[in-house]
Amino acid sequence: MGEETGIAAMRAIGERLKRFRSERGMSLREAASAAGLSPSFVSMVERGAAEIAVSRLIRLADVYGVVVADLMDNVHEPAIEFVPADEAHHIPCGIDDVEVIYLSSPSWTMQPFLVRLRPGSSLDSLAHATEEFVHCVSGTPTMMVMGGERAMKVGDTLFLPPHAEHTYMNPGGDEAVLLGAVRRPEHGGPPPGSRRRRRPQRAAAGGDGTKR
Repeated sequence: MGEETGIAAMRAIGERLKRFRSERGMSLREAASAAGLSPSFVSMVERGAAEIAVSRLIRLADVYGVVVADLMDNVHEPAIEFVPADEAHHIPCGIDDVEVIYLSSPSWTMQPFLVRLRPGSSLDSLAHATEEFVHCVSGTPTMMVMGGERAMKVGDTLFLPPHAEHTYMNPGGDEAVLLGAVRRPEHGGPPPGSRRRRRPQRAAAGGDGTKR
C-alpha cells in the first residue's frame, strides 16, 4: 500500500471508529477502557493521527459490535457480490512485511480476509470475539494459539474458538499466505443509518450461468 493510500485509509478508519462510538453513546474514556487502550490514543486514531495495530483495531471493533470490514467500506443489500482483487481492502497494520486484506464489503455473516507474511515476519496477539478459521494457501507458516504452536503447510486449516489469542508467524524462507474468515458478532451489524445500496457490482458468470 502506498503512503498516500495508507494515510487515507487511516483517516477513513478513524472517522468510522468515531461515528460508531458516537452512535453507541460511548465516551472516549468508556470505549478506551473497554478495549484496554488509553483515551488519548483512541482520540489520535479517530483523528487519523496515529497508526493502530491490527490486534488493537480488532479490540475496538469488538467493543462496537462490528468487524474490521465495517471500518473500510459501505454496506450494500445482501446479494451476490463480486470483488475484484484491486478493490479488496488493505488494512494498515504498521508492519512492512505483513499484509492484511479484507475481501468483501461488511454485509455478510462471515468476513473473509487474506494474510500475507514475508519470511521472518509475524502478526502478533490477535483475538476476535467470534469464531474464525484460517487456511494455508502457500508457504509454511506457524500459528501460535493460546500458548500452543501449530506448524502449517499448504492445505492445512485451523479453526479458532471465540476470544482465542493467536499470532501468525512465518519462520520459512518463502512468503506465506493464509485465507480466513471471521464471523460477525450476533449483536453487531452495520451502524444505524449506514445501510445504503451500492451501485451494482461487476459480476462474472459461473459455469451454471449464474453470477458470482
